[in-house]
Amino acid sequence: MLDVSFYQQAFVDKFSHDLAVECRQDGIIVQSVMPTVLATKMHGLQDMPSMFVPKPETFVDANFSTLGIESRTAAYWVHKIWVSLTIECNYMEEI
Repeated sequence: MLDVSFYQQAFVDKFSHDLAVECRQDGIIVQSVMPTVLATKMHGLQDMPSMFVPKPETFVDANFSTLGIESRTAAYWVHKIWVSLTIECNYMEEI
């Protein structure tokens, strides 16, 4: 069963996509960013960054490298894999 955060993220992603379509003709870029867990105090992982749980600075650097290139991104390469697998699994669960 999908949790509420998945539906919230799906709503924001869809809203961002629709907004991007409307604003494209005015030269405005809208990007939907879908992070997973970061090494922050909020998650209690501020002292434990790893390949799977990057520091916020690492995530931000990865995100800046996608600006103007991707309209939908998880930015950090491990998060991109995780998000694509999660979306695929949730899609298969709905079928």
